[in-house]
Amino acid sequence: MRNNLSQKLDAAMIARKVGYSKRMLQIRAEHALGHTLGEEIRRIRLAAARELIAETDNPLAEIAEDCGFSSVSHLTLRFREAFNMTPLAFRHSQPYHR
Repeated sequence: MRNNLSQKLDAAMIARKVGYSKRMLQIRAEHALGHTLGEEIRRIRLAAARELIAETDNPLAEIAEDCGFSSVSHLTLRFREAFNMTPLAFRHSQPYHR
């Protein structure tokens, strides 16, 4: 999943790749992870975005696209939900950007 963040990832596509039905994949993922597959995909995307925001000067539009968010607004919404700050506020709090 981490190698395909810019692509549309959903349970049906992943299920086809691993040879499970969508429902079986969702059940197994939730049992193994303790949360849904959609939440795991979002966590992975946010972790990748957070790393890029902290360690690069890449524009947020590029980071959003590279990490599979539909727009900067979508990235900002999800980032704020997860980390209680905007991507730019986070970037400015990092030593690399001071």
